[in-house]
Amino acid sequence: DLSIFSTYILLLFISVLGYGLIFNQYINIQYLHSNKLNIGEIGFFALIILIPISIITNFFFKINYFFVSIIFILGFILFVWQIKFKKNFVKILVSILFLFILMPYFYLSSHHDDFYYYHLPYLNILQNSKIIFGLVNLNTVLAYPQNLWFNVFSLFRLPIIDFNGIQALNGIFTLFFIIFCYENFLNSKLIKLKIINLTFLIFIFVLFSRLKDHGAEIIPQLLMLVCSYYIFELLFDKSINKNEYVKKIILIFTCAILLRLSSIILLPF
Repeated sequence: DLSIFSTYILLLFISVLGYGLIFNQYINIQYLHSNKLNIGEIGFFALIILIPISIITNFFFKINYFFVSIIFILGFILFVWQIKFKKNFVKILVSILFLFILMPYFYLSSHHDDFYYYHLPYLNILQNSKIIFGLVNLNTVLAYPQNLWFNVFSLFRLPIIDFNGIQALNGIFTLFFIIFCYENFLNSKLIKLKIINLTFLIFIFVLFSRLKDHGAEIIPQLLMLVCSYYIFELLFDKSINKNEYVKKIILIFTCAILLRLSSIILLPF
C-alpha cells in the first residue's frame, strides 16, 4: 500500500532527525559557523547515536519489533522535543517538500541483487537472536564489517513494512546529503564551495540515481563526501572555527570507517 509506505518514509525521516537533533543538543557542534540549522548535517549526526545503539543492544537483546517500535517512536519524540518549529519552519517545510518530490525514488519493484543472499538473512539473525559468535562458519558474508549498516536499519524494521523498508533508509540518507549540499550552497559565500556543492549534487544524481542498487557501501561514500566538504571549508574559508570543524570531521569519518573499512582511504586527504 503506497499510502502506508509513504507515511513510513516520512516518519522514518523525522525519527532519524530526532536522534541527530538530540546529539547536536548535547554535543553542540552544529551552530559553530552559522546559527542556521543544517537539516542534512543533523541527519548524518544521527548515525553517531544509532551505530552504538545498534551494536550494544544486540549483545543483550533481539532487535525485534517491540524494541524497534520503541526506537522509532523515541526518535519521533526527540524530534518534536528538540526542533524549534517557529525558528526553523521554512527549513523543515523545504526538507519535507524535497522528500515528497523524491517519493517515487523510494518505490521499488525489487530489491538489491544481494538482498536474499545476505542482507535479509543477516537482518533475520538480528531480529531473532542476540549476538551470535561464529557466523562466518555458516556464511562468510554474514561476517562482513559493512553489515554494520544493516544493524542500523534493523532499528527501523517496523511490522507491516518489515524488510521492504531496507532501501528506504538508504534513500533517506541520500536525501540528507542532497539537503546538505543544497543548504551549504545557499549559505556559502565562496564561489569555490558553491562549485563543490554543485559537483557533489551532480555526482549523486548520476551515480546513485537507482535506489535499488544501493547496498551497504553507499552511505559510507556519502559520509566521505561530507568529510571532504568539511576539509574544503577548512582550506578555503578562513572565518570558520577550525578546531570545531576538525571535531566534526573526526566524528563523521569514524562513522564512515565503522560502516566500511575502505573509507580509511580518505585519511591522507
